[in-house]
Amino acid sequence: MERSRSAIERSRAAIRSSHTQIAAPTRATASATPTSAARTLLADLSADALDAIVDDFSAAYLEAEATGNDETAEIVRQALVVLGRHLAHELGPKAAGVQIN
Repeated sequence: MERSRSAIERSRAAIRSSHTQIAAPTRATASATPTSAARTLLADLSADALDAIVDDFSAAYLEAEATGNDETAEIVRQALVVLGRHLAHELGPKAAGVQIN
């Protein structure tokens, strides 16, 4: 139970960090390396923790959509995109079942 709570708290921190980055425009330089707290956080999570986070975010997104809470739905959608990109990067196209020509 404690691992689940810890994973959820880390995911909330990543969402807050992502929301802050989205709300404040940034100026990236050509030499800047795109490292983020979200990538570090996701890399440290187990497969079970990632599955739980995806399930929780999916449920939160559906609930926000159903209740008309557009702001929350957008934030959760963006978090799901971050998770999806991380999982696609970690799995690779072959394991994810994506065909690349």
